[in-house]
Amino acid sequence: YKEFFTHKGPLYYYFLKFLNNLYGIGWLQYFISFLITILFSYSIFFYVTKKIANKNKLLLCFLFTNLLLFQDSNISIQILQSSFLFAFLYFFDVYIDKKNIKDLICASFLLLFSVLIRIDTLIFLAIPFLVLVFENHANKFKSLAIFIFSFILTFFISSILFGFSFVDFY
Repeated sequence: YKEFFTHKGPLYYYFLKFLNNLYGIGWLQYFISFLITILFSYSIFFYVTKKIANKNKLLLCFLFTNLLLFQDSNISIQILQSSFLFAFLYFFDVYIDKKNIKDLICASFLLLFSVLIRIDTLIFLAIPFLVLVFENHANKFKSLAIFIFSFILTFFISSILFGFSFVDFY
């Protein structure tokens, strides 16, 4: 993975490598990989959309469909990254409402997956930090510590499994 791209993380490339190991490499396999990426991403989008109130479903479906317009050659990376980012925002919102630590940890994993697809997503770390710091409840620092710990722990486990380091993103 080293020096492959400057701002793209390894997760999508390992996903593609897994798919290529299943059915090989070639022109047709490229389209199959792209189709699987789109179906996987949209299954995440529709799962989250199903969980949201009825009045927003049509608007969200319209927005997800618009992700396909005016894209460059990185469309598959952008759509997969957007799906994990959208799921992160959903689970983080659920955590804010219900204060369930499982939702916070799930949000942390999803944000990390998005970062491991494209490092630019790291800017979205500001959302949980600002919300959790300025949140008005007794366990806000515990929640912030759990979010940071799960994010960092998952990053280090992923870096060991996939053989990359934070320096590779720099």
